[in-house]
Amino acid sequence: LATACPWCVRAFRDAASESGIDLPVYDLIDLVALAAGVSVPAKA
Repeated sequence: LATACPWCVRAFRDAASESGIDLPVYDLIDLVALAAGVSVPAKA
């Protein structure tokens, strides 16, 4: 799941965690950085 909204990233991650669903949630900027070969630090 990808979104450009930082609050949505957190809400989706929290909802997936609470539901026990293993759903990767990405910020759109992180995906662009990864596609460009830039390392992106892990977020909690």
